[in-house]
Amino acid sequence: MENKKQKKKHTFLLSFDVEEFTVPEEQKEYLTEKEREAVFQAGADGLKRCISLLKQQNVVATCFCTYEFVKKYPQLIKEL
Repeated sequence: MENKKQKKKHTFLLSFDVEEFTVPEEQKEYLTEKEREAVFQAGADGLKRCISLLKQQNVVATCFCTYEFVKKYPQLIKEL
């Protein structure tokens, strides 16, 4: 007889956009090289945290990445 108190498994679909923040450039407001590097680094730091959480919880997700981000952080992308 099956245990009636077994937890039900739920299915969720997760997707992430992995990208640098480029809105200022899209609005013709250009960042300095230092600001641009900080933007990329913030994105990389956030992605590292997401990867860690996904692994801890054994969660599978789909990630959409920009070419610029993949080019700058290929090793991090491979971890996905």
